[in-house]
Amino acid sequence: MDPIEINIEETFPYLSRAPITEAVLEFRGDAGIEWGEEGVSQRFAEVFADYPNHSPRNEFQSSVEVKEGQVTSQNVEHLGWVGIEARDKEDTRVVRLMKNSFGFSHLSPYPGWESFLEDAWKGWERYQAIAECERITRIGLRVINRIDLPDEGDLDAVLRVAPREPQGLPLPFTGFMHRDHLMVPGYPYAIQCTRALKPPEPPAFPKTGLLIDVDVSIKESLPVDKDVLTMHLTKMRWLKNKVFFGTLQPEAIDKLT
Repeated sequence: MDPIEINIEETFPYLSRAPITEAVLEFRGDAGIEWGEEGVSQRFAEVFADYPNHSPRNEFQSSVEVKEGQVTSQNVEHLGWVGIEARDKEDTRVVRLMKNSFGFSHLSPYPGWESFLEDAWKGWERYQAIAECERITRIGLRVINRIDLPDEGDLDAVLRVAPREPQGLPLPFTGFMHRDHLMVPGYPYAIQCTRALKPPEPPAFPKTGLLIDVDVSIKESLPVDKDVLTMHLTKMRWLKNKVFFGTLQPEAIDKLT
């Protein structure tokens, strides 16, 4: 298949009512220091003072023993401390510091790409001051959207390609989930797009919603160089936008502008 053209100059509709519930940026790469709870926690307190609500991340391993088709024993082993997750005072920004990854999330309300990326870079630079990561092995950009459905639950009014009931059996949908895995010819990126119905979750989400979860990633050994990483993120953002806007009906997009 011929390579596609990634046009980073292309513009997309501005959404004044952006339905983003969470935007996530993750860099993976092994820390260049000894990753111990005492030392990392001390450095975290020094450089992430504006993320006061923090908790330890622990790793567990479960095992099940089966004999003659019957479960004879179950065991959960605590493997110990592996990192820190923290939130800011407003409870909208989240950082995750692990031995082999740094993650940054911004919860609703979404502040826009430039502000999101600026906060993510600030977090990454502080993580680097602790972890001293030498190479990046994966970048992940994930954006989770939730769009309220019309009262009649008409998926055709929102999705360009909506699910269909079995022919000859016109029953209403009470739920569905569809996941696409896409390659990007000519580029090292992969895309996963998940669409699903979400039940009401009052008071924040009083209506049934449509989840559109777009996850763009690259698995490749990359230098810890902001220019190189920014180049990839710019292309990954374009891919994310093409998938999101290409999933929706024009009328649904208009309602978000």
